Amino acid sequence: MNRMEFIRSLEKSLSKLPPTEVEDIVRDYEEHFDAGMQKGKTEEEIAQALGNPRMIGKVYRMDSLLQEEKKHTFQSTTRAVFASLGLGLFNVIFVLGPYAGLLGVLAGLWAASAALAACGFAVTISVPFGLLLPSIVRLSGISPVFLLFTGIGVCATGILAVIGMMKLSALFFEMTVRYLRFNLRVIKKEA
Repeated sequence: MNRMEFIRSLEKSLSKLPPTEVEDIVRDYEEHFDAGMQKGKTEEEIAQALGNPRMIGKVYRMDSLLQEEKKHTFQSTTRAVFASLGLGLFNVIFVLGPYAGLLGVLAGLWAASAALAACGFAVTISVPFGLLLPSIVRLSGISPVFLLFTGIGVCATGILAVIGMMKLSALFFEMTVRYLRFNLRVIKKEA
């Protein structure tokens, strides 16, 4: 691969980045070619030493995704995870599987927290309706006071669980981004 082929391939792999960033990266690689040619190396030797331009572009894309988002959301973190998949089979096995599994656990905990709050609310609301409309809502001989306080307690527990899930979700996405950054550093050292 000569200089022009390398640069064209690099530009193509960087196409999703902002144009100014692409120009800076391409300029850096042009400088690598200039410095190598001054040392007497051929364009092919320099291109081989620099590595695969498509892989270089994927690394820059993943790095850009991790840098651009200050507050890591589900969408931005998932985009970064899928960008990392293009960096090799290792990432498919050690990033996608655990991420999908933990995301499933997180979704289940969110559902349980929301259900707990909704059930507590439903029990709390059923008490006044049970007293006012006993033919429609039956309290089955359970003390209305007990049901009222149990409903309030379960609802409050559900609300606390939802608040906890918000914190846990933020921690999960932050830890995912930290792992992806670590992964990116390892890939950059290997390249």
